[in-house]
Amino acid sequence: MGIDGKAKLTVIHHIGAAKEGTGTMTGNEDLKRDGQHEQARPKRAQLNCPAEPRYLTALLSRATETRS
Repeated sequence: MGIDGKAKLTVIHHIGAAKEGTGTMTGNEDLKRDGQHEQARPKRAQLNCPAEPRYLTALLSRATETRS
């Protein structure tokens, strides 16, 4: 992965952090969850894992529902 790719992943991570923070401040759980997923995208890209498994998405959504 070159410098351009790393810069793009850093921007995606920060956009996700902004979305998560906005979702937390406004109480919008969907926006918060979207931000968390965007922050995970760069990590998955660095590990060459293009998408998270469906079962993990279901577990994450259940975990966030129980915290509310």
